[in-house]
Amino acid sequence: MKTIIRIAGAVALLLGVSGPLVAQQTGLEALGVLRRTVGTPAADRVVLLSGRLGAEQPAVWRLVARHPAHAGHFLEYQVQGGRVISESAVPITESVTYARAPLTRTKLRVDSPVVFWRADTEAKKARIGFDAVDYALRNAEFSTKPVWVVRLIGQRGATVGELAVSAETGNVLRRTWFEAGRQDRPPPAPPARGPAPAALSGTAQQAWEGTRSGVRHGTRAVQSGLSKASTTVGGWLIRAGGGVPPSSQTAPAPIPAPARAPAAAPPVPRATAPSESRWP
Repeated sequence: MKTIIRIAGAVALLLGVSGPLVAQQTGLEALGVLRRTVGTPAADRVVLLSGRLGAEQPAVWRLVARHPAHAGHFLEYQVQGGRVISESAVPITESVTYARAPLTRTKLRVDSPVVFWRADTEAKKARIGFDAVDYALRNAEFSTKPVWVVRLIGQRGATVGELAVSAETGNVLRRTWFEAGRQDRPPPAPPARGPAPAALSGTAQQAWEGTRSGVRHGTRAVQSGLSKASTTVGGWLIRAGGGVPPSSQTAPAPIPAPARAPAAAPPVPRATAPSESRWP
């Protein structure tokens, strides 16, 4: 992408074409334009330098500075093509977003092209593809150390990564990838429903036919055995609900009455000796 942009810029210069394509400025150059045009005091009050959708460098840089006369209020300047193209007041509802210390000029040693090179190098290592960059230069929270924060934008407008680069040393302080290890590409299509089964090879087909034949033979043998067993009275299996064949059904034998004990013989009277008769 960078090579295409540089070639296009060279062609435009040869053809004498003017416009944002050849008038792209770096972030620190835009800060210099504000210093020369509006004045050093305004440049020294800048708390944010930002640019959106830069194809290496954005066409317009936005600078937010503290208001010189009203505490807690901010002014916004836009720089394009080496001049300030607009100046406006920031809504008071957004003022809390910029409540940080102003940037110190002597600490700004790393410009936006170096930041882009850092981001491009890190993205290649992570195999992340991107088409544009959003820039933001401000002091770190509760600090006076300036930090570039860049967001990498993919081809569908989604953020694919974010990096923090020191504006003093150029070191990468933090990197976050939202599609780590992947190029920016459309989501995969859902799988087709009901895929057709793959055809079997010759050897696999023969094995399958042999297995199916064996299963059929075994099934017929089991059915034959069950049929024979079900026609035999007293066999090991009777069909469920069928009972025994009608010809084999017989009336159950009567249950004999329990045997009674023989009647006891009447007691035999004991013989007694005849009594002696006395004659008168």
